[in-house]
Amino acid sequence: MRSEEYRRVRMRFIFRPVTGLVISSREARRILNIYNKGVRGEIHVNVNLSLSRVPIDINADDITFPGGYKVTLDDLKLMTRDERGIYLINNKGIFKLEIRTERYYYKLALFPGCRSPTLEISGIHMHRVSGIDPWDDAKMKILLAGIRRCHRVLDICTGLGYTAINARIAGACYVLTIEKDENVLKIAQANPWSRRLADPQVEIILDDAVDFIRSIEDNSFDVIIHDPPRLSKESGGLYGKEFYRELYRVLKAHGKLYHYTGEPKKHRGINIVRSIAKRLHEVGFTVKPVRKALGVIATK
Repeated sequence: MRSEEYRRVRMRFIFRPVTGLVISSREARRILNIYNKGVRGEIHVNVNLSLSRVPIDINADDITFPGGYKVTLDDLKLMTRDERGIYLINNKGIFKLEIRTERYYYKLALFPGCRSPTLEISGIHMHRVSGIDPWDDAKMKILLAGIRRCHRVLDICTGLGYTAINARIAGACYVLTIEKDENVLKIAQANPWSRRLADPQVEIILDDAVDFIRSIEDNSFDVIIHDPPRLSKESGGLYGKEFYRELYRVLKAHGKLYHYTGEPKKHRGINIVRSIAKRLHEVGFTVKPVRKALGVIATK
């Protein structure tokens, strides 16, 4: 086995959706309102962040969900305290979908006006949530990148997987998606909107994209979606000329790169979009800013 192949096997992440039901604070509030109106017995409600509609049994002291999961009224009240909170219910109990580490706080959050959740890391949300739903934002990126039937797609920074999933929905026959933070993927495994990451035609790599991309062969992909976190000292490698040179190398001739840039504002006198476009051009790309999608389209 070549060293490149060994690295891929070693870093492959097997995506296993978590068993149970997922309830948002919004959904918990609706159930509590129904209870407070005096409704008892079996009714149907939305769960799994509105992706499923299931029967529940409302009793005097608790609510029984499919699978025999029981939730007390006090549980429901606690779930409504965090307006953006999301909770997993299974045979082990009720858990808020969050992970705390010494450095970061990860939280799955549902914003007002959105159908799909975003991931917050230490208070910074990883998707656009103002005026657009995170899922629809991913669909827009796929449309701009021109992903079509039988395309091979490289998705850098998996996150909750919305880009990879929508690439498959658009017809891509294979998606390689890279995420370096295992806690992000653990949150995704509990997110109902991320479950299609278990698709066998989606290969997830748990590694730093800056390092892993060197193991990918030349001219491997028709489209690349590069959706990095905001520019910082830690993420700087994902914005560097050397990394852009690698993106150019692994992209097929006439292939497209969509690069998310965020709000095109000036920081400390530097125009972020302009500097990104300049570096992409220097490694060989033809570059076109797309303000509506807060990014640039680069063609090889």
